[in-house]
Amino acid sequence: MNRCTYCSNDILSLVEYQKCDDRALYENWHDPDTQKGYNGIYFSTFEEFEHRDSLRDRFFAMIQLNCTNEIIGAVGISPLATTPDLAIWMFKPYRKHGYGTSAFALATKYAVEKQEISELHAGAYADNVGSRKMLKKCGYIPYPSGNIPKKHYITGEDIVQEDFIYCPIYLRPATLADAEELAVMNRQLIEDEKHDNPMTISELEERMKGFLTDGYEAIMCTGDQSKTIGYALINKTAKPLYLRQFFINRNERRKGYGRRFFNELLEHLYTNAIDIEVMIWNEAGKAFWESLNFQPRSLYMRYGGNQQ
Repeated sequence: MNRCTYCSNDILSLVEYQKCDDRALYENWHDPDTQKGYNGIYFSTFEEFEHRDSLRDRFFAMIQLNCTNEIIGAVGISPLATTPDLAIWMFKPYRKHGYGTSAFALATKYAVEKQEISELHAGAYADNVGSRKMLKKCGYIPYPSGNIPKKHYITGEDIVQEDFIYCPIYLRPATLADAEELAVMNRQLIEDEKHDNPMTISELEERMKGFLTDGYEAIMCTGDQSKTIGYALINKTAKPLYLRQFFINRNERRKGYGRRFFNELLEHLYTNAIDIEVMIWNEAGKAFWESLNFQPRSLYMRYGGNQQ
């Protein structure tokens, strides 16, 4: 069956909805987990479902696996008369495989870049841990002023549908004018890693200038209003590329920026392979890189001197 493809990544594609999808979508709405996630039972009969309001959404697409062409769910953005709100429906056999996060990130990118939506929202209830984790990974942050009081669809208890808003990040190559700010962050990175490098900020600034003029590229990661989130320093002469430094500002951590920055960094560098080094005692660092599918290849060792 031929379908128009709106966008795709290595794993899946967002493709044209067709009427033959209605039965699977209808059955998904009758799944208890779907009803819990959306706090309601919205369709009693298949005929009622066929005339649903979502057909008026500004964007609605099916999620298709690239390897098998199976339809595994859907995404949609609320109608034009409303605040843009992105929602996802994953069919039961395909949940908890990472497909939802991949599809939601892809739909977010399509909404921002192709539909030019400047303010994109999404909702989740407090007990929907999976959806909240997915939103964080995809770059959404809490937006309390958009929270909506609701009644639980079964118990009638007061609950809140929490609102989230997409917070984009931007990457740009650093220049020599950024060397001082990079040096300040580099000093914090050294402290966080408990490294024994004694260099001062002034010395690190001069070293950074040397890096930037001799085979290295520094990438600044910024948010709204050019707020600095972090930076990366890459040796462009190494094969594969070598990520010498990677840092997220202390007050920007635990917001999902590290994972997003790294994934966008790979796209910026047009590479799917990169090396790093992690201090042996840096358990948090090792856990972060392992979560991004890095694998150990060697053990760097030192004899004598300061072991830290």
